Amino acid sequence: MKIGIAAGHSDHVENDGHRQYEFKCCETVEHSIALLLKDSGIDVCQPFDAIREMSNNEALNEKVKYFNAAKVDLAIELHLDRFPGGVGDHSMAIHWPGNTYHLGYQAAKYISAQLDNTFPWDTRGAVDTLTLGRNLAFLGSTKMPAVIVEAGFMDNPKHRAVMDTPAFPVLYAVAVFQGIMRWIGIEA
Repeated sequence: MKIGIAAGHSDHVENDGHRQYEFKCCETVEHSIALLLKDSGIDVCQPFDAIREMSNNEALNEKVKYFNAAKVDLAIELHLDRFPGGVGDHSMAIHWPGNTYHLGYQAAKYISAQLDNTFPWDTRGAVDTLTLGRNLAFLGSTKMPAVIVEAGFMDNPKHRAVMDTPAFPVLYAVAVFQGIMRWIGIEA
């Protein structure tokens, strides 16, 4: 079993403050998940530092190429959401729709259940891109089941207060790790 795990976006200097905050937090979560998976005997693929420093679109394309070439069994990208003009109040795990990616739905379902058990806000559960009304390149371009995890909303003051605590990256990492382990049939 091989899992690809990556923080969303990149550490590119042109990113705005929101994307920098999101990337730094999710990069910490990524490394924690990778350690938990490795300690459980799972093979892990993470983007190289050179990919992390590319512009967002370049980094996205390279992550997808890397995970496809590595033939990971599941690819996960970690995010914190924003809702310009309003405030979102949930977490979710997004997957590509259709029978071909049923395993992506299953992974999203397990991960979202763990998010629901972890954070004091609701989850929308496993959400497909059709429901969102958007195509997301990470999901549409990977050749394996894939999930984008949105743990909460950076612009929601209640979420942000939790995100700014030292416990948040640990909680986020453990929730995703437990969802992955349930997906692969190993009780964490």
